[in-house]
Amino acid sequence: MSVVDDGTWAELLERDDYMCLYCNSEEDLQPAHYIARSHTGENKLDNLMLLCFKCHRMLHDGKLGVVKINGRFFFSITKK
Repeated sequence: MSVVDDGTWAELLERDDYMCLYCNSEEDLQPAHYIARSHTGENKLDNLMLLCFKCHRMLHDGKLGVVKINGRFFFSITKK
């Protein structure tokens, strides 16, 4: 498993306003979610997004979908 370094983590927190991009929670923030797991630069800021534990779990459980278009994240609820 890749680990996000302290500098990238600090940049991610600042870029995403210290909150989950889906629910705006400031609690239980996860180190990062990889947008493209096969991306060669997994730990680069443009391949990371900040989510809280609950929303990160929803995403991995297939209950929440996300796409990145022109640098913005768009979410959808799925029926899984």
